[in-house]
Amino acid sequence: MTVSRRQVERLVRQLLDQALAGERIEPVIPSCRYLLAANWKMNMDVPSARRWCEHLAGFEPERCRLVVCPSHVLLWPVARAIENLGLRVSLGAQDLHHEPQGAYTGFVSAGMIREAGAEYVIVGHSERRAAGESDEQVALKLRAAIGAGLVPILCVGEDLERFEKGTGMKTVRLQLDAALSQASKAGFDPARLVVAYEPVWAIGTGKAASEGYAAEMAGFIRQRLAELFSWQAARQVRILYGGSADENNLERFARSPEIDGALVGTASLDADRFRRMTAVLERVKGMQAEVAG
Repeated sequence: MTVSRRQVERLVRQLLDQALAGERIEPVIPSCRYLLAANWKMNMDVPSARRWCEHLAGFEPERCRLVVCPSHVLLWPVARAIENLGLRVSLGAQDLHHEPQGAYTGFVSAGMIREAGAEYVIVGHSERRAAGESDEQVALKLRAAIGAGLVPILCVGEDLERFEKGTGMKTVRLQLDAALSQASKAGFDPARLVVAYEPVWAIGTGKAASEGYAAEMAGFIRQRLAELFSWQAARQVRILYGGSADENNLERFARSPEIDGALVGTASLDADRFRRMTAVLERVKGMQAEVAG
C-alpha cells in the first residue's frame, strides 16, 4: 500500500500531539479563520486609495478577514474610507519602530499606528530585511506590536541562495526562533499572531513557489510553533503564503490545509483582482470545511 506524504505528515502531527500535549487537543478556530492581506508597499495616493475602497463597498466575505496595509501617510485616509463606506476590511501598517517614542526621525511607533486606526502591522518583511533589518530588530518590533495590541504579520522566508542549497527550513526556523524569543514577554496570544511565509526569490518576480513546497514550508512553520509553544497554540496561528500570489495561483496554495490565506503585493493594488482572490479563498476553504464537516 502506498502512503502519501500528506498521510505521513498527518500521522506525525498526531503523534507529536500526544507527546507534547498528553492528549489530543481539538483546534481552536477563531472567527474569520482565513486571511487575505493587501500590502500596497510604496504605491497608491489618496484618490486611488479611496477608489480602491469604493470597489470593495458591499463586499462581505463570510470566511475570510481582509486586511489592507497602505503606506503610513495613507493610514488615516484609508481608515476614514473604511469607516465611511462600512467596509468589512481591517487596516494594517507596513512597519513600525520598536520604541514607543523618542528621537527616531522618520519612524512610526506601534501606538501611533493604533491611533491611526490600524489593527495589524507587518513585521520583518523581506524588503525590510534586505535594507539591513536584523533578526534582533524584528524580535523587538514583534514584541512592541503585541504589547500595543496590534496583530503582527510576521514574515519569514529564505533567499534564492539558501533555497538552491536546500537550507530554506533552517533559515525559517532561525528567523522564527529569533522573532518569537521576545513574544512571551509581551503577553503572547497565538490567536493574534499571523505568520507569512514569503520565499524571497519569488517576491515581485512573478515566479511563485510550487504549491507542494509552499505547503511543506507552512507545515514546517506550524510544527516549529508547536515545539516553541504547544500544538494548541500552533493551530491558532494563521499561516499565509506570500510571494507573487495572485488570483491565478491562489487556489493551488489554498488547497493546503496548512495555508490559511495570503499576503499579496502587486495583485492587491487592483481592487477587482483582490476581490477575485477573496472569492477563490472563500470557495476553496468552504469546500474543505464541507469535506471535514
